[in-house]
Amino acid sequence: MPEVPLPPANPERVVGIDLGLKDFAVLSDGTRIAPPKFYRKGLSKLRRAQRELSRKQKGARTVIRPGIG
Repeated sequence: MPEVPLPPANPERVVGIDLGLKDFAVLSDGTRIAPPKFYRKGLSKLRRAQRELSRKQKGARTVIRPGIG
């Protein structure tokens, strides 16, 4: 892979990023980025799947097995 020289950085457009727990990221200009909520978004889907699975008979063909489908 050939070496490609990078253009010099424009000091007016440079932004620092601070990663954290309360806010996912805080930029040097004060912009706050909220953390992604993968767990909370999938929680209702997980609850529904667990309820459906709990109503199925153990050992039956309708129970989804890992790797089968």
